[in-house]
Amino acid sequence: MAPDTEGTQTAMPEHADQEREFAPLPSGWAERAAELVDSFVSPRSLAPQEATCLKHFSHLCLRYAFMERAVQGELLVQIPTHFSVLSWQTDRDLLEEAEALAAAERESLQAADGPIEDLTELLDDRGIKVIEWPPPTGILSGAFLFVEDTGPALLSLAPAGSPAGRLILAHGYCHLLADIDPYENRFCPLGNGGGSDAGGGGGRLIEELSSDDPADEIVLPEVRADVFARCFLLPRDHLVQSLREFGLRRSAGFPLERLGHVAYYYGVNLPTLIHRLVDLELLEPGRSREMVAAIPQRAVAGGPSGDAVSRSQQREREDAACVGDTDHEPDPLKILERLPRRFVDLALALLLKRRVSLEQFGVLLDTKPQAAAHLLGWLQPPEEDKPKNST
Repeated sequence: MAPDTEGTQTAMPEHADQEREFAPLPSGWAERAAELVDSFVSPRSLAPQEATCLKHFSHLCLRYAFMERAVQGELLVQIPTHFSVLSWQTDRDLLEEAEALAAAERESLQAADGPIEDLTELLDDRGIKVIEWPPPTGILSGAFLFVEDTGPALLSLAPAGSPAGRLILAHGYCHLLADIDPYENRFCPLGNGGGSDAGGGGGRLIEELSSDDPADEIVLPEVRADVFARCFLLPRDHLVQSLREFGLRRSAGFPLERLGHVAYYYGVNLPTLIHRLVDLELLEPGRSREMVAAIPQRAVAGGPSGDAVSRSQQREREDAACVGDTDHEPDPLKILERLPRRFVDLALALLLKRRVSLEQFGVLLDTKPQAAAHLLGWLQPPEEDKPKNST
């Protein structure tokens, strides 16, 4: 995330905080965040770095919700429930349910029939918190959080704005739409269709559900969310027409290079498109695994330019991602990179309305007062909200 201005200085009045009494920020955020980490359901054990990310994610969402209530008076969230679609009848299979829910949700979001380019913005407009951080372990994953003191929130541990990140967010959105009885906080490794999450992929295939226990309480919601995400990002009729326009036929074997053009058009990675072809019965599951295995790793993860994040880049960006500020004063751009724009706007609104001190502003942003003051030089508040003696 980048600032809206190019270094406009917005300094607060010197010693202004010392002239005013500020109500203390809520206590117990750290303890509550630690409690929430233990509530996340996962199909596998978490790595220590992933647990740390969930703790910082939960802590950020608690601060986020506090600011929403302070500025808006309440959490403003739109959560559509398609009762006519979510019948979960035994005579409707999982794919049919996912297709129907995806079509209804695209209509509800007024998304054009085709690629969805602004998924993060669409979700944010509904009051859903969207956090995008680099993967701390190199393994692409996400998380869904929904409790009363945070509201609904989605975490994508993938390059921000990447094709893999879009799949992760669409997956998490399905948990919000479908897992309504009851909601459970979930950590969601991005499966590659073969039962492993190493290296990311295009989501789990329906065939991964065990015939012995098709209603497994952990596996079923994950498979359903992956199938929904593919249906949502790659709508059936539009995709079939696009395949024809790109000259792709089942009889030609779907060459990877040409599939890559279709994937780029829809803003998804190649494994997601390949697994969608399996959903549509245009490709056999065994063949899809062979094709996914032949895809270069950088095309699986995919940053905004299509490149995966290297391990060295991950180490450099970890502090700016889910670990927050430590002993150094981070660059303002790094503070902004790990925080949603709406989150920063809420914190700035509270500061400019003299609802929080500069020190508290830093606490909300999870950085030191000096770094928070430096950050103000990169932000330009509305003219009417500027302090009279600001520069």
